[in-house]
Amino acid sequence: AGSNAIMLSNPGNAFGGTISLTGGAVNVASQGNMVVSALSQSSDSALSLAAGGQLVLPNAAFDTGTAAMSLRSNGGALSTAGALSAGQISLTGRDGVFLAHDATTAGTLSLNSGATILQASGALTAGSLSGSSAGDTVLVNAGNQIASVGNFNARNFTLASSVPLTVTGLLSAGNISLSSATGTTVVTGALSASGRTTI
Repeated sequence: AGSNAIMLSNPGNAFGGTISLTGGAVNVASQGNMVVSALSQSSDSALSLAAGGQLVLPNAAFDTGTAAMSLRSNGGALSTAGALSAGQISLTGRDGVFLAHDATTAGTLSLNSGATILQASGALTAGSLSGSSAGDTVLVNAGNQIASVGNFNARNFTLASSVPLTVTGLLSAGNISLSSATGTTVVTGALSASGRTTI
């Protein structure tokens, strides 16, 4: 599509093989699995990929500039395959969200999972973090730069940040562990923990 927008947002779409996308703004949905082999966009163009099955990403970085990015694996796990950068980032995986690369946004990083949210490597940089997980959320890499936590609900929640951290929303979990390398953690919102709280 060159630099033109690609709008295939009907969730009834079915892609039997891999798909390669080249354009401006990209909004693609499918009823089953979606395997993206390549993606190329013009600068500052929004990206939305929503698979009714599992979303499989290419081994490449995605950068939408100031535009928003939404990646949804509604029928499987979502695993990053390259660095992500956008004005806002939303990641969803029914069977887990697995982070192994940098994710950078000046806005909100939203993570949602019907299972766990785990960070294996890479650094998360965000103005705010929000989301939910039916299982544990564990985001503890030393390079994380999360300035604030908004509304977040998890079975257990563990976050490490290298910058001062402020909880502005309702953070609800069994056990909550928050740590800032600067030693500064401020709660202006609320913590709701049925187990242990560590700050």
